[in-house]
Amino acid sequence: MAVPSRERVETGSFNIPKGTLPPTSTTTPTPDQVDKIASDLIQKLNDSIKSSNWSSLKSLFLENSYWRDHLVLSWDFRTLSGPSKIAEYISSAGDLASSLSIDIDRSSPLRAPHAGPIDAIGEVHGIEFYVKIGSSVGSAEGIVRLAQDGSDWKLFTVFTSLVGIKGKEELIGLNRPAGVEHGAQSGRKNWLDRRDAARNYDRTEPDVLIVGML
Repeated sequence: MAVPSRERVETGSFNIPKGTLPPTSTTTPTPDQVDKIASDLIQKLNDSIKSSNWSSLKSLFLENSYWRDHLVLSWDFRTLSGPSKIAEYISSAGDLASSLSIDIDRSSPLRAPHAGPIDAIGEVHGIEFYVKIGSSVGSAEGIVRLAQDGSDWKLFTVFTSLVGIKGKEELIGLNRPAGVEHGAQSGRKNWLDRRDAARNYDRTEPDVLIVGML
């Protein structure tokens, strides 16, 4: 019998041990129930982090759970496995962790809490939704997947990623420089004049990053 491609080890590759998926959900919650399950868990997660109640936080995660963090709680890319490691990592962030505010993103049906597959193959069903995160450093986004554990729902995977730093927001969307300045203004310059002045560092100094040893 042929081995499925997802289980084959190709020549020259490294066989990374597969993670263990939770059992598929035994119930099919309604959309309203899905939203309430997600809302309750995120509220408990926020409360546990802000109160530094790490035992409460650990109880929200499956034993086989993961948190993948890109620069939200540390200036590094980290993957934590299991409730104890996750709680230890969050607690190590100190005041930064206390400043976290995690909210469910309901901007579209895809991002709002919905029931469905939470694995790549479609064999394990649970609840998935996106989150928006604020902190003392900046703004972040993430994806959360929940799995059923007996009669309870718990956090299976959490992914968080920093998307903006306070005071250094990207000049996109509403933050883009205005192309024209209307009205009577002394010394008014058009967009090209301002762009040339910025390029020539008129009245400013360039930011310099020195790499190496002094």
